[in-house]
Amino acid sequence: MVQADRRATAPVQWLILAGVVVFTTWWLWPAAGTPDVDIWLGWMNALLTHGPVHGYATTGTDYPPGSLLTMWAIGHLAFAAGIDQHLALKILFCACLVATTIMLAVASRAPVVALFAFLACAVSALGLMYADILFAPFILGAVWAARQRRLALMLVLLVIGCLMKWQPVFVLPFAFIYAIRQRDVMPRPDWNRSIRWAAAIGLLLVAVVVLVWGYPAIDSFYRASRHNTKSSFGANPLWILTWWEDRASAERIAANGIVSIVYAARPVLRALTLLTIMGFATALRAYWKSRDRSVEAWLRYSLAGYLVYFLVSAGVHENHLFLGSLLAIALAWQNARWWWTAVVLAVAANLNLVAFYGWTGFIDRRTVGGVDLTVWLAMVLSIALATVTVILVRRDRAGAV
Repeated sequence: MVQADRRATAPVQWLILAGVVVFTTWWLWPAAGTPDVDIWLGWMNALLTHGPVHGYATTGTDYPPGSLLTMWAIGHLAFAAGIDQHLALKILFCACLVATTIMLAVASRAPVVALFAFLACAVSALGLMYADILFAPFILGAVWAARQRRLALMLVLLVIGCLMKWQPVFVLPFAFIYAIRQRDVMPRPDWNRSIRWAAAIGLLLVAVVVLVWGYPAIDSFYRASRHNTKSSFGANPLWILTWWEDRASAERIAANGIVSIVYAARPVLRALTLLTIMGFATALRAYWKSRDRSVEAWLRYSLAGYLVYFLVSAGVHENHLFLGSLLAIALAWQNARWWWTAVVLAVAANLNLVAFYGWTGFIDRRTVGGVDLTVWLAMVLSIALATVTVILVRRDRAGAV
């Protein structure tokens, strides 16, 4: 009887998913995105003018080559089709969002999971037009591959995701540990074959990037790791520190209490880098000591390590919780007991975006009690995300393996 009821409600759930996707896309389609979109359009023009290799070098970007290569291809398609480049970029991000939703719906066989993921990513991809959605299909594809014990595909998809943006690099060390753990689960010949293929393809991809793009690709990673601000609109403890240290300055008073991005001194940056490494290493060590070989454990510790980066690292941007939200959704897909984590991360990621840029790319920021509203938000999110991080790492100590 219960199975019959589920079969009867399944078509309704798929129809609701399709309806929400269509309505949300229609609602957010007119949004122009953040000012970063103009930067990406400038990159696209440079790529079309100088080609995907020399054009990449001229941009001085901190993005890996994969994302700009994608923009170069889309720019050519836009020119051939006679459409505006901004519109072409919107279509690209929309296509990636829809592809991510379909992939998750098919893999999980749960329209509710796909619906939640779509809503969690829609403002970022369609409203504000952040490029993070470019790596989303690869991250979720890697999770599916891990569930199927296709280690080579899992690792290759993660490497491709890192070539779209650098943030997924934080997931790779945990993925390597997961792959090593599967040696005791998979037949040894299958495991050996998977690791050899993963190493061969991964090294080939890295070699191609280094040989084709050379120093500019290496420099882009260096630039991405050297954002010398305390916080670049990331609603974290360092945004609170930015407000606290500069709350009585003439600039802040002239701005009616609205907090601005502040550059950090070199000793501060070094201290924050050390704290980030120590926190990340703690999460990595906890996973290494854990005996849990499940996909759930890989995602749980990966999320904990990534939250350390968001909470402690210098130069974190307002969109950098996107990957954390994606990992939390994948974690809830593995085990329903983690749905609360997915909700917390999705709400936190979207609040961070909306607080600084609204739904469409611009908002007039306000103060509450004489304090920038984003500072109050940073206080709440810092406590919530720190709590989530501790729970994720200490779960094994509570007896769950």
